[in-house]
Amino acid sequence: MPIATDRFESLAGEVLQVYEQAEQTMLERVSNRLARGIDQPGWTERKYAEIGSVNREMQRYMAGVSSGRRDVQESSLLAAYTEGQRAMMSDAKRFAVTTGIDRLTPNAVKVVNIMSELDGTMNAADRHILRRVSDEYASIVGRASALVATGTFTNRQAVQMELSAFADKGITAFVDRAGRTWEMSTYAEMATLTAIERATREGYFDTMRELGYDLAMISDHYGACPLCEAWQGVVISIDGKTPGYLTLSDAEAAGVFHPRCMHDLSIYHEGITQGARLTPQNVEHPNAGYTARSEQRYYERQERRWKREMAVAQTPERERYAQQKVAEYQKRIRDLREAYNASTPRSVDYLPRKYWREGGRTPKLSAAARKISAPKATTQTPPKLVKRFVVEIRANTKKMQAALSAADYERFVQQAQVSALAGLYTKYGDSCRSIRSVRGGGVYRPASDSVEFGLESREGMDRFTTLHHEMSHMFDAHLGRESTLTFREVDLINEACIIGSGSNPTIKVTASMSDKFLEAMRKDRETLRGILSDSKTLTAMKTGSLRNASAGVQDAMDGFFGTQKKGILPWGHGETYYNRAYNRRIVAFGNQKNLQDAYRRLGFDASNLTKTKALARDYETASELWANCGSALACGGEELAAFERFMPNTVKAMREILGGLDLG
Repeated sequence: MPIATDRFESLAGEVLQVYEQAEQTMLERVSNRLARGIDQPGWTERKYAEIGSVNREMQRYMAGVSSGRRDVQESSLLAAYTEGQRAMMSDAKRFAVTTGIDRLTPNAVKVVNIMSELDGTMNAADRHILRRVSDEYASIVGRASALVATGTFTNRQAVQMELSAFADKGITAFVDRAGRTWEMSTYAEMATLTAIERATREGYFDTMRELGYDLAMISDHYGACPLCEAWQGVVISIDGKTPGYLTLSDAEAAGVFHPRCMHDLSIYHEGITQGARLTPQNVEHPNAGYTARSEQRYYERQERRWKREMAVAQTPERERYAQQKVAEYQKRIRDLREAYNASTPRSVDYLPRKYWREGGRTPKLSAAARKISAPKATTQTPPKLVKRFVVEIRANTKKMQAALSAADYERFVQQAQVSALAGLYTKYGDSCRSIRSVRGGGVYRPASDSVEFGLESREGMDRFTTLHHEMSHMFDAHLGRESTLTFREVDLINEACIIGSGSNPTIKVTASMSDKFLEAMRKDRETLRGILSDSKTLTAMKTGSLRNASAGVQDAMDGFFGTQKKGILPWGHGETYYNRAYNRRIVAFGNQKNLQDAYRRLGFDASNLTKTKALARDYETASELWANCGSALACGGEELAAFERFMPNTVKAMREILGGLDLG
């Protein structure tokens, strides 16, 4: 079925743009209403009194939005059905089938039914959107007033906090059965695209039936998701009339032809059609094309998020910051496309820029925001670490290259060569025995000197976070007793605490165990301790993009304070992990008193064994912190921003350590 699937997306994209503009307009109107008289007495009472007028204003606006998207959807569905008919006729002619059917008449009833279902779905979504805006307006007034009552925030600061949280989530239109929340624009696009694809297939199938065909083959293209890739080339029976073949219902039940699916069908001629199969194949890992598209969609979501933030900014500074984040994600999309398209022949695949999914034009900065200088980007490369040429990274990361797809490896090289880890990848990139990509998670195994990592996309977290995390563990082990570092603390403990014959140290000497890194980490511990009583910051770290962006910081807090087991924060390695050094190397060999004495000589408060055990957690904490901080330095973005905000001493120490290494 030679149908331009990209045209489907552009048609649905017209509806997406209608709702993107609607969302931005509604956010701006809510923001402007809340800003009126914000510094004057009686603001709360006035805003509560305006709820009714807010509802009426939004109802009038959404009525126009609904009418506009309905016109686009009706014309799109009719065009899609007709194109499906034409595609079937084109396929039939290729096989020299004469039918006598010169004119094709769309099945008006079927098209009307599809439109009716879509309209009902979207009307329900529109009503949900109106309720959401109305409820959120009232909630913002209430929550902001409560924050002001604490005496800590002004009206403007409190409203900005609540509006930012609203913009971060967006105006939701639907929560699906899996619990996923859909933005109003992407839900409108998904619903429209699903209906368009259905209309196109129905046009094709109806014409197949008229010509007496029942068998069709699912198309084959690069960049498919693993679920659909398994079904590529499979011959199916449209109505289940041909024995021995899987049916269209079987394929749809398996998830084929989902929204944004680029697969189509073409009539099958036994003995003529090439590349056909009877059953799905086994596909374990997503291909590079699918991975790149998933990453692109994540960047598009983030760009839309920060454009919403610009719409609700209450201060020029916040507006300017949001604009910088928009520019950051636009650059990430450009870099992703450049890397993927440079490594993939155009005849195989091409990753296009989809501007209609990026939230429309970037809003113009206000006059006040334009006067504020854009913040200078913090370089990730330490002063003493010379930026490496791409050729050096490539020459020393052959194992990484074998573990990644071509597109992912290109992005890895681009990321690694300008990061603080550039020198480490140049010297130690191929030092371990093996590097392997796995489905999820990751681990560095010192005993076998092997690295495993998964590439996962999460909001606020780079896809390569786990990769750089596990490689940082490996670098930590291979650096060992680096000549520029001192290890007074661990040397003293290793002298005091003997394991077995004494050939194995109680604490392995790695860069993360250096006096400099441990000292910086403990300085930041006191800052993190204050967060435990800061409900606002804790809430921010449990929701939105900061939940994942601050995962490395949360992991350190779990090591220091056991926050995961207590249910304070979601990320962490847990109590068993952080106590394992003490249990396996101290208690197991009866070294509790020896460790306590060593800590006293070092000047720590080890007045009892409970405090001694708490101090011993620092070494597992430091090991994970080194890997988490190294990953943030490599990935940059929100993860690095979280470290610089909450653990500045650790970031500074790691940069200085890496900058002082002899990596020639």
